[in-house]
Amino acid sequence: MSHSPRLSNHLRGSLRVVLVLCLASIYMLSYSARIGSNDELLLLDATASLVRFGDFLQDVSAGVRPPIPQTIIPGQFYPLPIVDAEPLQMLLAAPLYWLADQLPGVGLVHGVYLFNVLVSALAGGLLYSYTLVLGYNARTAVAAGLLFGLGTILWPYSKTFFQEPLTLLLLLWTGLLLERWRSKGYHSLWLPLWAFLGLIAAILSKGAAVLALPALLVIVLPAWPGFASHETGRRRVLLLLALGLGMLLALLLVDVLGVIGRIERLTGTLGQRQPFALTALHSYFLSVGGSFWGTSPLLLLALPGIVWLHRLRRYRYPVAALLMLLAFALVYALRQGPDWFGGLSWPPRFLLPVLPFVFLCALPVIDHIVQRRASGWLVAACAALALYSLWWQLTGISLWWADYANALP
Repeated sequence: MSHSPRLSNHLRGSLRVVLVLCLASIYMLSYSARIGSNDELLLLDATASLVRFGDFLQDVSAGVRPPIPQTIIPGQFYPLPIVDAEPLQMLLAAPLYWLADQLPGVGLVHGVYLFNVLVSALAGGLLYSYTLVLGYNARTAVAAGLLFGLGTILWPYSKTFFQEPLTLLLLLWTGLLLERWRSKGYHSLWLPLWAFLGLIAAILSKGAAVLALPALLVIVLPAWPGFASHETGRRRVLLLLALGLGMLLALLLVDVLGVIGRIERLTGTLGQRQPFALTALHSYFLSVGGSFWGTSPLLLLALPGIVWLHRLRRYRYPVAALLMLLAFALVYALRQGPDWFGGLSWPPRFLLPVLPFVFLCALPVIDHIVQRRASGWLVAACAALALYSLWWQLTGISLWWADYANALP
C-alpha cells in the first residue's frame, strides 16, 4: 500500500469527476442503442408503460411472453402481462424516457440506453473512491478505476439495458459505505443506515443481490482482538448487532419481491435443473471463453493480490470475494437450469455484480506497479494481460451478440 502525500479532498473529488467523464465518453464511442435481447425489450417496454400509463405492463412486447390461455376471457380486452422484473431500474430510467419523449428528433430507445452508460461510468468512479478508502493513493485509484472500467465486461454491458450494471453499482456503493464505517471505528450512525438503504436498493434492482449479504458482513467485520474489551468496544458490538438486524430486514424484503416464491419453484424442479449445474459451473469458473476471468482477464491479477494480502494478514476481501462468487455461481447454476448462460448476452452476465469485489483483491499488485516498485518482467506481464483484457472488451462491444449465440453448438 502506498504512503505518498495525500491530495486535498477537492482535488481527489475533481479526479473522480474527470474519471467518470472519461469513462462515459469512451462508453459513448461504443454506444449503439440497439435492442439485442428480449430481457432488454421487456424492461424497455415496462419503462415506457411506467411513463405513459403509470404501470409495468407489456404494451408492445406482449407477444414475447404472452399470458397463459386461462387468463384470456372472451369479450374482454387482451390481458397485458406485467413485466417479471424488479422495479428500480425502470423507475430510474423513466426520466430518460420522458426527456427523450419531450425532445424532438431524439429516439426513445436512444434516450433510455444512455442509462447503463451513466451507471457503468459511475461504477468506475466508485471503484476509484473505494481504492482511496482502502488506503491507496490517488494515482493507484485512477489506474484502478480505468482498468476496471475498460478491462472488464463492464464496458460491453454499458451498451445494454440489462439490470446487472445497476446491481453492481449499488452493491459496490454498499460495500464502500461499510468499509468507511469500519475505518471510522463504527462511530457513525449514518453510514450503516445508508449502507442498509444501498442494499435495499440493490435488491430492488435485482433480487439476487441478497446473495451478496454474507460477503458484505465479512467486509464490515472488525479486527477482533480487543474489539469489545472496553465500553467503546461494547458500543461497537451493539452497532454491529443493529446492522445485523437491518440485514435481516433486507432478507424479509425478498419475500415482498417474490424471491421466496422463486426459490420454492426452484426446489420443485431441482431434479430437472441439476444436469445443467455442472456445465454452468464449468463455464463460470473454468471456461477460457465464458468464465469471469476468461472474459475479464485482468481479474487474474487478484491471484497474486490474494497472496500479497495473505502475507499482510488481510483476509476480509479475499474471503468476501470468494463467498460472493460461490453464492452467485451456485444459485444461478441451479436456479436457471438450461438458461444458465444468461440468454442473449456476453458471458458471464450473472456474475457481473461480483467482479468489482474480485478486482479489489488485485489492488496490491496494481499499486506496486503504479508506484514503480515492480520489476520489469512483472510490469511487462501485467501490461500484456491488460492489453489482452482490452482486446476482449473490444470484441465484446464490436460483435453483435446474436452472432456469438448462433456460433454456439
